Amino acid sequence: MFRPFEDAPHGAATTVVASSGFSMVMPVELVVARTDLIDAATFLRLRAGLPADRRERCDAYYVEHDRHASALTFALLQWLWQERHGAGPMPHVERAANGKPRFVGAAGFEFNLSHDARACVCAVASVPIGVDVQSRVSFDDALFERIAAPAELALRERFRRLGDLAWLWSRKEAVVKQSGVGLRAPLQSIDALTESGLVSFAVDGIDAVISVSVDGAVNDGFLGCCRVRLIEPIKPVNEMMSSVVWRERVLLPVPLQAAGL
Repeated sequence: MFRPFEDAPHGAATTVVASSGFSMVMPVELVVARTDLIDAATFLRLRAGLPADRRERCDAYYVEHDRHASALTFALLQWLWQERHGAGPMPHVERAANGKPRFVGAAGFEFNLSHDARACVCAVASVPIGVDVQSRVSFDDALFERIAAPAELALRERFRRLGDLAWLWSRKEAVVKQSGVGLRAPLQSIDALTESGLVSFAVDGIDAVISVSVDGAVNDGFLGCCRVRLIEPIKPVNEMMSSVVWRERVLLPVPLQAAGL
């Protein structure tokens, strides 16, 4: 399991406080899937279930692994939508002016997607959400200087000894994806140590950091509002099956934080 920092206690709270000051229950659903479990036959089934525009985008990737990840991340979104709304058609996904994907005509169902070499993640909530999954990012002084906020510079030697910037990078990406500004925002402007509504965690079987940013949430008890599940494709009994069948299991998110700060 990926553990770049000491584990914090896992709170069981189910209520967070919105920035406007009122309390509300804000469940966050995350589904995770391992990219390496997608073989050629499974990919073809996933691809067949994509809408035409997503299929075109998927096919545009030159590297096979990226095509698999593109199809898988969208399949996670389809899976969560169908779980909540049944087998009816999922709304069309469009991109806002800032490039953030969103549903057309589905207010109250916010989502975000992420993938890297090891895993794909889809996160949904009733408010704007950003998610990032990040495997190892080798420490580099120039990269650290480019992304570190002033308060984070004190962690230089800690990250150097660790040899990995995944925790820092993942948290910043989750924040900019939640806000919708994308990586056009200077990452130095985001303090990953103090940002509210931001948690990072590890899960069994995925060697990566997962970070989630939720608009209006506060960190205390936030992770207790997150349900995290791993889904894996089941080998079909009949090779002629056109759709992918999944099995799921609930994962316990292990909080990751900068110890002693």
